[in-house]
Amino acid sequence: MQTLVDLAGPLQVRLEDLIELDDGRVLACVHLIGPNAATLAPYTDSFAVVHQLRAGLVVEADYYLDRAAALAAVGLAE
Repeated sequence: MQTLVDLAGPLQVRLEDLIELDDGRVLACVHLIGPNAATLAPYTDSFAVVHQLRAGLVVEADYYLDRAAALAAVGLAE
C-alpha cells in the first residue's frame, strides 16, 4: 500500500461491503480514491481481500482484482 500512496498521493479508502464467511474469514470489498498528479484526474481502484483472522489479528490475506473473483474463490456467487 505504501508504494501506491507514494505513486498516487494520499488515498481515501472506502469499505463498500464486508461479508463474514461461515469459516471465520472476512471478505472486504474496497474502493480507493486519490489524486493523480500526472493527469489531474482522480485515481480510483477497487479490489477485494479475504482475511483470515486469529485472536483478532489478520494472519493471512488473499487479494483479488474484483468482487466477483473474491466471491468465486470463497465459494459464493454474485
